[in-house]
Amino acid sequence: MAKKLAIILTYVAVLTVGPDHAAAQYRPWCLYEPGLAITCIYYTYEQCYAARVGPTTYCQANPYSGGGSTGARPTRERHR
Repeated sequence: MAKKLAIILTYVAVLTVGPDHAAAQYRPWCLYEPGLAITCIYYTYEQCYAARVGPTTYCQANPYSGGGSTGARPTRERHR
């Protein structure tokens, strides 16, 4: 009985978490946390930038998104 319950709970967890998490990884912008994680759940650069936590985190276009970005990345001015 306990084995059947464990199988059912595992199945439910995979159905609940798996598809949404996998689809989220293909959004256009990723938050990179060196040594911790890469989270590609942002539609725009601004969303990603707002989610930054510390000075070492940064946003970058998702190389696996399969298309162009939907959010414009701010341009940087060059200082001479």
